[in-house]
Amino acid sequence: MKFSSIIILFLLWNSTYRCADKEGLISCKRVSKSIIGTWTGSQNSTGNIFDDNFTLEVTKASKCSFEGITSYSKSSTTYRVKGEIDMYGWVEFREVEYIQDGGEYTNCTQIETECQKVRWQTGTLFEKAKYSDSELSGSWKLEGINTTSGNSWNGMVLKLSGKFKLNKS
Repeated sequence: MKFSSIIILFLLWNSTYRCADKEGLISCKRVSKSIIGTWTGSQNSTGNIFDDNFTLEVTKASKCSFEGITSYSKSSTTYRVKGEIDMYGWVEFREVEYIQDGGEYTNCTQIETECQKVRWQTGTLFEKAKYSDSELSGSWKLEGINTTSGNSWNGMVLKLSGKFKLNKS
């Protein structure tokens, strides 16, 4: 019994020591300064339902959190974005609300299966992007239930996903 307790303590001590290692951690102060600016690139969806160039304009950042605006080349819709960078440099941001609603989604009059494929909806999550000063690339997903009032397809499950790549301008 004592031997197994010693082994367990040894394993816990070893794992705690590795977690305390500062190697590979980012400096939030440095990243908060370098992420501000214009990032341009493209995104496409699985199955090629959606493909467009877009811009992420990071307007402010502090303590590994940032805010900004996304805009697209095929739409007048723009979004307010909020994001975070974790201590290991993984970036995640979400389009939280419309700044300008171009109406492609909210005014969609096509059949519900076509309207579900419209990318310009709030809530898109961009994730799995490792931070670098010049490039971000990862995946995006849009999942949820349509709650737009006035559409006959209110309550339909939405699911779009794909890849994105941004370069700092």
